[in-house]
Amino acid sequence: AGTTAAAWSPDQNKIVYLLASDLNSTLKILDLATQKTSDVIKINQQDFDLQWLLPDEIYLTQKPSAKFLGSLWSVNIKTKSLKQIIKDESGLMINWFKDGSFGLKFTNSDSGNYLALINNTNQVLANSLITATLPSKCLLEQQTVWCAVPENIPVNALLPDDYLKKKIYFQDQIIKWDLTINAVEIVYNDNSNPPLDIEQLGKIDQRLIFKNRYDNKLYSLNLSE
Repeated sequence: AGTTAAAWSPDQNKIVYLLASDLNSTLKILDLATQKTSDVIKINQQDFDLQWLLPDEIYLTQKPSAKFLGSLWSVNIKTKSLKQIIKDESGLMINWFKDGSFGLKFTNSDSGNYLALINNTNQVLANSLITATLPSKCLLEQQTVWCAVPENIPVNALLPDDYLKKKIYFQDQIIKWDLTINAVEIVYNDNSNPPLDIEQLGKIDQRLIFKNRYDNKLYSLNLSE
């Protein structure tokens, strides 16, 4: 009760979670082997997304909205210290590689939506060559990024808010972004039957696995064909 967010540790043996109380929250860790809970740090905010990518470091990101400036902090478990990595960026969403060294960052501004590859100090390493899709619609593996990219985004769409609230749906194509040469290849582009609005993109062997928001069914795409 009172838990507002949770995430697995890199070794899958622990769970970090945020426990809300009044206007404050406590970051806690549950050890699944011992069933013991320890406090990491107390913060004066309740609503964060959590990611535990490095053994001693946990990322806290404010919920994304184009109407507010979002920030990201890292918490060092050993020193119990808090460090700000990204400060006050509109619509901030990030999808990190498994080791936390790189990530896809989405922001927006008066000039439009923006997607970039960053490192863990928020340094931009490459600008996206694709339409600024949301990082949650991408799969990151080593030097390859797979993304579901909308063919068209409504002119007045407020991202990521309208998409997360399901006020709008996309018709997606699937692209492969090779980071070693910064090149993009379209691997699927047929929305005639059925239309696809892709989320929870994953990969098993030579198949992409994803859920379609239009019908909530699970689909796969064979990459070897």
